[in-house]
Amino acid sequence: MSGAPALVLIDLQRAIDHPAWGTRNHPQAEARARRMLSLWRHLGWPFFHIRHDSGEPDSKYRPGQPMHEWKPETAPLPGETILGKTTCNAFASTDLADRLRAVQAPRVFVCGVITNNSVESTVRAGGDLGFPMYLIEDACFTFGKGRWSAQDVHEISIMNLEGEYATITTSTRVVTGFLASMYEGPGAAHALRVAEAAQKANAGETAVLAALLYYLEGTLARSLGFSESVSTLVEQRGKTLRFLAAGESTRKGLTPEEWRLVEHLGGPLSAVEADSFSSKSISFTLLRLRHCEEQARRPGPPPPGFSAYRASVEGHLSGAPSQHG
Repeated sequence: MSGAPALVLIDLQRAIDHPAWGTRNHPQAEARARRMLSLWRHLGWPFFHIRHDSGEPDSKYRPGQPMHEWKPETAPLPGETILGKTTCNAFASTDLADRLRAVQAPRVFVCGVITNNSVESTVRAGGDLGFPMYLIEDACFTFGKGRWSAQDVHEISIMNLEGEYATITTSTRVVTGFLASMYEGPGAAHALRVAEAAQKANAGETAVLAALLYYLEGTLARSLGFSESVSTLVEQRGKTLRFLAAGESTRKGLTPEEWRLVEHLGGPLSAVEADSFSSKSISFTLLRLRHCEEQARRPGPPPPGFSAYRASVEGHLSGAPSQHG
C-alpha cells in the first residue's frame, strides 16, 4: 500500500450526550478528535465520518430525531464522506473496507465512541481484515459499568486491543509525528535555525514554539492544539512583516519572498495601523522573533533537529487540548 493514512471517526453524534449513558471519561475527547480531523483536512488525507443509524425505536441514534445529528466539534463539511452503519462494527454494515483499500491506506487511525463498543469492535474487525489499525485513545471515551469507572472500562478495552489488534497512540503523538516528518526535509533548516536563535536568546518556550511553527498557518497551529499565545504569534508574522515594510529603515531587511507575502496580505501597514501595532504588548515579542529570523540567515553549523523540541511540543500539546484542540 502506498497511499496516505486514513482517519475513521466513529459515532460522534449528539446521542452520546444523553444523560442516560451515565458518567464518561476523557471530557476533552471531542477536542482531540477535532485536532485529528483538522490535521487530516489540512493534509488532504482520506477520512471517513461513521454515523450510527439505529433501527431500535427507542435509540437516540435512530434517524429522524434531533440527537441523531452530528456533534458540532467534528461535524462533516459539505462533500466529506459519511458512512451510515447499523451495526457496532463499522466494517460489517458499510463499504469501509473497500474504501480503505481504494485509497491504499497504509495505516488506519480510529477515534470516537464508545471505546468498548463500536470503537473496539471496529478496530478488532479492521485488524482481522489485515488493516494496520491505530487507536487514538485520548480521542475516544466511554461510560462506567457497574462497579467499574468509565476510565477502568476504557483502559480494559485498550488492553484488549493493544498489540494484537492495534497500535495505541494519542492525538499528541500523532501531531508531533506529523511535525517531525515536516522537519525532515531540506527546506526546514531555516525554521529550525529561527527556533535555535529564539532559544539562545532566552525568548521563552512560547516564542521558541512560535518560531518553530512560523511556516504553518496560525489557524492550523491553533486547530492542532497549540495555545492561543503560540498560535497568535504564528498568525501575526505576516503583520510584523507589513509593519517592517511600512518603515523606511526597516523595509530594507525584507527578502523578496517576504515582500511577496506583504503584497499578498495587502501591502505595508498604514501609519495609523503601524502605530497601533507598535503600541501592543505582543509587538515586542513579534519583533524579537523577527530579529531571530534575521540571525538565522547568517552562516553557521547545522541547527538541532526537531528532536531537540519534541518534549517541549508534546508537553505543550498535552497541557492545553481543552481550549485549543
